[in-house]
Amino acid sequence: ECLDIQSTMEPGKLVTGVYTVNKSPVVHGKHKDRFKRDLWNRKLILHGISGTTADVYLSYVQRNIPAGVTMAITEERLTEIPLEFVKSFYSETNDQVKQEVGNEFDSLRSLVNDDVFEEPG
Repeated sequence: ECLDIQSTMEPGKLVTGVYTVNKSPVVHGKHKDRFKRDLWNRKLILHGISGTTADVYLSYVQRNIPAGVTMAITEERLTEIPLEFVKSFYSETNDQVKQEVGNEFDSLRSLVNDDVFEEPG
């Protein structure tokens, strides 16, 4: 039986580093070697898998990984935001916006004649 694992690959970026090292720091200080290291970072995201499936998949990948390639694993879990938090956040934000807009509205009303400027409503 074959598992249908949904995955997405995010493109990576190249990080290069050039290192200069003395061949012999005591006697031949002017003779240097230069080394260049290129790192490609890529991100593979596996969607909606259980813990045991993730363990089996990762062990398979680690066994078959080529030489010179390293792998780092992070686990992210999506959770719902509590409704009470959302309500309190939006009520506080709406109060702040009303307060800021109200102050600007009052300052504009004082600059313009009441005949020309009508309140929305």
